Amino acid sequence: MHSGTISSSERWIAGHHVVPSTITLGDNVVVTIEGCSDIKLGPDASIHVTGTNSQLVAEGSLPRPVHFLRSGDAAWGRILARGGSVRLAHTTLEGGGGTTPAILSADFLGATLAAQGTAESLPQSLHVDNVSVISSTGVGVALVASRFTAESTRLTVRSSGSHPMYLGADALSELPAGEYTGNAIDEILLHDAQVAVYGNDRPIVRDTVAHARGVPYRVGINGTTNAMIRVGDGREDGPAAVLFEIEPGVTMKFSRSVANSGILVQGHMVRGVWTSQGALRAVGNSRTGITFTSAESAPMAGDWVGLYFKNAIDPRTRVDYAVIEYAGSDCGARGVCASNAGGDIDADSAVVIMLEPMLAPPGQFVTNTTIRHSANGGVYRSWHDTEIDFTPTNSFESIAGCRQSGVARAMGGCASMGCM
Repeated sequence: MHSGTISSSERWIAGHHVVPSTITLGDNVVVTIEGCSDIKLGPDASIHVTGTNSQLVAEGSLPRPVHFLRSGDAAWGRILARGGSVRLAHTTLEGGGGTTPAILSADFLGATLAAQGTAESLPQSLHVDNVSVISSTGVGVALVASRFTAESTRLTVRSSGSHPMYLGADALSELPAGEYTGNAIDEILLHDAQVAVYGNDRPIVRDTVAHARGVPYRVGINGTTNAMIRVGDGREDGPAAVLFEIEPGVTMKFSRSVANSGILVQGHMVRGVWTSQGALRAVGNSRTGITFTSAESAPMAGDWVGLYFKNAIDPRTRVDYAVIEYAGSDCGARGVCASNAGGDIDADSAVVIMLEPMLAPPGQFVTNTTIRHSANGGVYRSWHDTEIDFTPTNSFESIAGCRQSGVARAMGGCASMGCM
């Protein structure tokens, strides 16, 4: 039987353990759970690893696993790392997440395994190896300003009442390989969950990879105020060269939002000169592409903004063998040349390239891509004089406006290649 605050390190020997109510690990406390142990938790009972440098270690083995489960019919709470860390191996967490059924009202969105850090450090608070999270009330795992360790692997999340996982886009590199199907919503939820205390709305300020993990990524829950993944923070003293890479086979779904749903890749001004800060590399191939689409159950043109490149283009930026669909929502920017046959100069398009006048792209960086079902244009080109044609290798289907806009002249007006 375990209860209260644990103020000194403990080893829980193999056998049966009961946690009727929430326990908390104090500063510098390490609780080690031996393999071949069952930990039965009461309704809403949790293990809070919240002391400074505290650690929960449950490292079973294939013949001697560790199992966290309900002591009765009601859901237990969660294992939470906040201030400390959690290491799990050959461990199953079943029937947690708390008794609150609505994830937007529940602690940590009803997760059974959770971690919370700070945006500045983005700590690697969770290590998993052959871990299963089963039958969570809400999401299976929730990371708020926190990450898995880089060595984490073989995570299974199934039978969750919502998404298998919720985390920030800047924590994707460490998302372990595993199985994330068989949940109420088989999409990994990114970025913004409409609950401020659990917000993951942070720009990507370190190199990040979105791995293909067998299920789509969903950016934002409907009604969120911001479902825009930002690459670079736009600050003069921010990082100089951030790369966001998306692997072949990835599908990213964006929730419906005006001017705040998509991917923004931006530059920054350094000592009075605009320069690139972020790069997007989404390179598929002829067999396995990358899809950017709407998260709506009945998608429509204009559900989300699209891919928005601002200020300056990093030469590493490339979109190849992709699909961009149901975009073209209001991006909040206006250019010089028309984006549709009616002469509208709003830049709303599936791909918006809104650069400083003399900072034209180095070339056609969107290739072999299908742009379809845009509420307005296909590609909006805003810079001066340099003609870069995006139509030869890309296909355009059901585009309400121009396939691509014209390019403005420095002396006024638009270049000869106008709305196409």
